[in-house]
Amino acid sequence: MARTITSSQTSSASSASVPEQAGLGHLLALLGLGALLAFGHRAWDIDLGLPGHYGLVWMAGVMVARNGSNMRWAAVTTAAGYVGTIALLAHGAGASMQAPIYGLCALAVDGAWLAGLRRSRHLALVALTGGVAFMLKPLAVYLLAHGVQLHLGKLRHGPLFSIMTHFGFGAVGAVIGTLLVDLSRRAAGGARD
Repeated sequence: MARTITSSQTSSASSASVPEQAGLGHLLALLGLGALLAFGHRAWDIDLGLPGHYGLVWMAGVMVARNGSNMRWAAVTTAAGYVGTIALLAHGAGASMQAPIYGLCALAVDGAWLAGLRRSRHLALVALTGGVAFMLKPLAVYLLAHGVQLHLGKLRHGPLFSIMTHFGFGAVGAVIGTLLVDLSRRAAGGARD
């Protein structure tokens, strides 16, 4: 059964009429979330044999940032914190070279949000957005490797399998992140009653 999050369940921060009011603390929180995602990626950098498994955590974090912020480029700001932290950690040549591609995924999330996802919060659409956004990562690696001979890693399982698993993990992660924000808002609303 599909679940729709109604506009009455979202905070006013996600409505189109609210101006962008991100102070320094808010900006630092988004960058900090990105840094936390980078540390999590480093800690969970295990070979499960399934490409894109970190998409569960990555897209959940990006969607928490996106759904919990009124900042226009919240997902991209979070990705900047991630990329900067990965660069500081020198997480390995392949990982640090692929890190900017996570920014492309975040850009897709912010683009979908600005195009109207914030007004249509159906979980199937959230999953589609997260899946498409995260599958851009292996697609970009493949296109860069075959188009301009820039190798940022390998797709050892082949491009189709990697794209499909990235889509699946990204879709599930996006739904998890969206539901986490929804649950926290409900809990905060219940605490005030």
